[in-house]
Amino acid sequence: MAVKIRLRRLGRKKRPYYRIIATDSRFPRDGKFIEEIGFYDPLTEPATVKVEEDRVMYWLGVGAEPSKTVKNILSRQGIILKFDLQRKGVPEEKISEELKKWEVMQIERSRRIELKKTEAAEAKKKAKEEAEAEKEEAAKAEAKVSEEAKAETIETEETVEEGKEAETSEKETVEPEPAKEEMTEEPAEEKAGTEEKVEEAEGEKVSEKVEEEKAAEPEQEEEPEDKPAKGKTKAKEKKAKETADEEQDTKNEESSADEGTTAEKTDKKEE
Repeated sequence: MAVKIRLRRLGRKKRPYYRIIATDSRFPRDGKFIEEIGFYDPLTEPATVKVEEDRVMYWLGVGAEPSKTVKNILSRQGIILKFDLQRKGVPEEKISEELKKWEVMQIERSRRIELKKTEAAEAKKKAKEEAEAEKEEAAKAEAKVSEEAKAETIETEETVEEGKEAETSEKETVEPEPAKEEMTEEPAEEKAGTEEKVEEAEGEKVSEKVEEEKAAEPEQEEEPEDKPAKGKTKAKEKKAKETADEEQDTKNEESSADEGTTAEKTDKKEE
């Protein structure tokens, strides 16, 4: 029968602890065992180890083989060193001296481990502080950028408002021009009205002349002997009407020409 010194798992899920046992290598891990010779809890800081040294030395002397984890645990306790020295036949005095040296070495080793842990913790703290400082700087930079963007937007809005105000003022200054146009149009209308009045007066004069000629016609009809004179008077009346019509046409043309010149002048003024 091959005896092994190994760990037997106990505890709940993700919270294990172990028993150090001497068992037959053919038994399952959590099955039957021969003897319980220690206890190991890896979850504590540092890990708790309790070992019955005399029983471990017995089973090692009988030829029991420890597993890798159990061998590491026993070597940290100094049991493996003591067993090797006894197997070599070293006297007890030298064994005690070697164990004392080993204890000093273990103390120094633990100090080095603690220093490394403290250095690692300090490095973590520094890294956290640096990260926080970087975050603060980034937040300040973002705040500055946002403030600058807000200032730029305000400036652009102000410039746009100033441009709108300038446009409105220009429109207000340009709007009074239609009044000038009205002022320029009014004299043209007045001129047209005066020309129409002149034409009406001339037409009235022509009509008066025609009426006078008609009034003169009866006197000529009373003379029966002068029939050819009547024809002459009619011819004269026709000529007078034709001349009057021609005079009116020429006056109308002149008035239309004057209106065209006035319209051109107003257009030039508007341009």
